[in-house]
Amino acid sequence: MGLIQSVGGVNLDAEMTPLLAWLLFLDGFVPPHAGPTASVTTLPARAIAADPRAAGAGWGVAAQNIGVIALLVTGDPAEVMSLTLHLMTVAHMAYLRVDTSAPVAHEGHGNTGQPVTFRSRLDMPPLHWTSPSFTGTGNFLVPTNPSLYGLPVEWNLENTLLEHGVTAPAGAGTVETRTEDFGISTITFTPREEEANGEGDVVSTETTIVVEMFVNEVLEQMFGAPRGSLLGFIGGHVVDAEMPLQIEWHVGDVITLHGTFTGHSSDDTRATADLTIEVEVRWNAGPDDIHDRNAFTLTSGSFTFSETIAGVCGGSRTVEGSLISSTNDQSLDYADPQERDNVHVSVIDQRKETGGVQFAISGSFDVPNPDPEGCGDGDRYGVGGCGLVFLATGIGQLQREASCTGAAGDWTGQLQP
Repeated sequence: MGLIQSVGGVNLDAEMTPLLAWLLFLDGFVPPHAGPTASVTTLPARAIAADPRAAGAGWGVAAQNIGVIALLVTGDPAEVMSLTLHLMTVAHMAYLRVDTSAPVAHEGHGNTGQPVTFRSRLDMPPLHWTSPSFTGTGNFLVPTNPSLYGLPVEWNLENTLLEHGVTAPAGAGTVETRTEDFGISTITFTPREEEANGEGDVVSTETTIVVEMFVNEVLEQMFGAPRGSLLGFIGGHVVDAEMPLQIEWHVGDVITLHGTFTGHSSDDTRATADLTIEVEVRWNAGPDDIHDRNAFTLTSGSFTFSETIAGVCGGSRTVEGSLISSTNDQSLDYADPQERDNVHVSVIDQRKETGGVQFAISGSFDVPNPDPEGCGDGDRYGVGGCGLVFLATGIGQLQREASCTGAAGDWTGQLQP
């Protein structure tokens, strides 16, 4: 049994006191009493420690207890030190680079834009190690899996990039890929379709793509060691590289957007309702349009409403119709003067206050009862509003999707050129 076990062992959550650190050092590097000289070997083998098969009282027998690194078995502290320094040197000489198929991405006109591919490549220094006492028949170590294929690569993407398009593989924040031959990994960015469709002035923003790899994971795969087993020797050394990307799009004087808003409500026992609204949004865009309260107007719209009410006095109904402007250019309504039916949608520019544009939407309809004499005038049910907010992502740009949840209804929405 190793010395560290005599005090109850150690784990990742334990506090590392000076005593524990010293016992771990003794278990890892001090050979057993009267232990034989061991040799460095390629996999499979035991952890870096003195040979526990030797006679003695259990000094340097960590390999019996942790069995993780499986790189060599040696009784020569000079070899252990030499190999550890070699691995640390290799880790710090590893080099990661990234290039791009184009330095500028432009949002598409009438469709998505031209994709931009980012390619990373990992370069490793020589990994072969030879014992400092090598005389032709001494100890040496070579990678058992020298390929750089299948290694994890992390791509860190800023929100700015994802506001202007999508990536493949898809993801937000951090996207993981795997290396192919020669340590190469790729990710592709496809710009979205712009609102102005090529009309107006060109504006731009810049984002940075950062790619990272953990060298200990690279060496663990190349030497066939368990994941995480080299952290104690070389640390969690990271190699990274970054590449800036400029994203461009047009901002026209007038931008037309098509909005699709879908709402649903249910009382979980008796009634359900669904309301879909289609609207055309006119945006009088410009560098200072944020100060114009009338920058957004609604030019036309339509709706589809359906509801079901269970029970003896229940029923179902589906209604379709057009929305018209009744009070101002920023709202559209449907109202049947013969009944209590109504649908409403309005646009409120709140970019100065909250950074977004809000759409307030609601609708409700009567459901005729099958037995007017026994059930009265009938039930009424609908989908209440919760305020869909599309945040501004740049000059002349809004988020394409939004959602909200309210006590009387849940809504999802899309704005497309």
